[in-house]
Amino acid sequence: MGVSMYDDLYDVIVIGAGAAGLTAATMLGRSMRSTLVISQPRRRNSPASSVNNVPYADGAAPADIYRKMEQDAGRYGVTLLWDEVTSVRAYEDHVVVEGGANPGLRCRRLLLATGPRRRPAGLAAGRCLGQIGLRLPLLPHVRT
Repeated sequence: MGVSMYDDLYDVIVIGAGAAGLTAATMLGRSMRSTLVISQPRRRNSPASSVNNVPYADGAAPADIYRKMEQDAGRYGVTLLWDEVTSVRAYEDHVVVEGGANPGLRCRRLLLATGPRRRPAGLAAGRCLGQIGLRLPLLPHVRT
């Protein structure tokens, strides 16, 4: 599915479709926030045959867990976009996320769920709330 800079302003764009990103996106969707998840399809633990220390899924294959998480997120209106984020630009009232196939995606809040090693170009540490997101005006009922 193509998404362009002419689409509506998302409440939140989540970068990363691992367990943390999909969990956050599902909760945002359940809270009636327009949410887009952007991620490369290969996750860090994709090659693993099973996962451990995951409640109710110990020993399950990562692909099975992610498939269920993606379905759950979709039930709450979350959109998934398989693309690489190439840069992020923050403005006073919104963020622009650019990717290989979809430049100019706009959101009010950015949630970075890529793990400790990956950070898109333009996302300086000083503009982050830890590894969570950019400082922008808060959405009602959403805490950072």
